Amino acid sequence: MNGFKVKKIQSLTLGEKMRRARSEKRIGLPEIAKNTKIQLEYLEYLESGNYNGLPADVYVRGFLKSFADYLGINEEYLIKSFNKEKSIQQNIAGNNNIKEKKKANNINLSRISVTPKIISIFFISLFFIMLSFYLFKNLNNFVSNPELLIMNPAADSVINDTKVLVKGKTDVGNDLFINNQQVLVDDEGIFSENIILREGKNVIMVKSINQFNKEVTESISIEAHYSNPEEVKPPEVVNSQDAPPTEENNQDSNSTQGVQQVEEVKADEIKEAEGAVLGAETIQKSEADNKDKKKKKD
Repeated sequence: MNGFKVKKIQSLTLGEKMRRARSEKRIGLPEIAKNTKIQLEYLEYLESGNYNGLPADVYVRGFLKSFADYLGINEEYLIKSFNKEKSIQQNIAGNNNIKEKKKANNINLSRISVTPKIISIFFISLFFIMLSFYLFKNLNNFVSNPELLIMNPAADSVINDTKVLVKGKTDVGNDLFINNQQVLVDDEGIFSENIILREGKNVIMVKSINQFNKEVTESISIEAHYSNPEEVKPPEVVNSQDAPPTEENNQDSNSTQGVQQVEEVKADEIKEAEGAVLGAETIQKSEADNKDKKKKKD
């Protein structure tokens, strides 16, 4: 032995400091709660170190300040103790949560043993699952009729052309016929084909047959209107004599008739003038003859 003595240094907890301060003042918790307006249970939680039952830290520091002021002690002395102990409790709780998660995530692989029997059971179960899925899918196709949707043209439509594009969708792998002529179906079940139309009403029959010989038929009525282009006829030569009178001909005829009427009026006036002259000469001649006859008688 070297003569040294080991002395344990014990630090008081927050609860112990609060109890010691109360004991020195000989004041109980109910009296402190009444005078500081702090709930009694919060004071009990602080002294017992049960910090989980306390409200937010900012309120707890207010409780400690009121407690210290009432007992006349240093508030920082209590608040530092609270912060230190609260941090220690949080660290301990966090480590415990991590350990519990690791325990929950750890799998004891030593208890699992893979045997040929287990492998056989796994593959047999997988085979039956796949077989059930295949049978369910094909049973649906066997019971129900094939899908057939006509997207173009619309029923009872009128088309001014000699042909029309028939487009639609059916189940992949089905045989598709339009007017008893097979048409190709792509990987998505889409089909399209140009159909020649005749003048008037046309009925287009679309039929889809699946691998179980289930079939569905859709009919489309279309009215087609079109005509052959007419031959261009040469213009007919019209005889001018046989041609009906036009407006210009009528104008020319009217003007000609007017000129003729003017000329006829002028001719009549000339004749009248000539007649007047001849009449005057005849009168003068007859008067001269009468004078001559009188002279002869005398």
